[in-house]
Amino acid sequence: MEILAGKLRQKSKVMNSSGEEVGQVQQIQIEGQEVSEAQQGSKVAVSMKEPVVGRQIKENETLYSLPTSDEARMLVQRFYDLLTEEEKGVLNEIIQIRRKVQTLYAF
Repeated sequence: MEILAGKLRQKSKVMNSSGEEVGQVQQIQIEGQEVSEAQQGSKVAVSMKEPVVGRQIKENETLYSLPTSDEARMLVQRFYDLLTEEEKGVLNEIIQIRRKVQTLYAF
């Protein structure tokens, strides 16, 4: 998995490009070493219990972290100025995708 924007942390929930939750990150490894977080640009191995490649997620599919609705709202209302332009773009994309499944997400 390649981290295209932001950070990925252990225990983060993950959704697919349709806005459906597919699982939770159990472990992240970089070059065989376990890490608690991966930065943008990192290529990592990620283990998740729930999804099956080919069923819940597709090969080469873009996956997104899935903050709770309250967390996303707080990022927009209180911490938006602290995010980079790229992180703002991804947050807005996550909100738009998730609203297809949960209409009032981040309101």
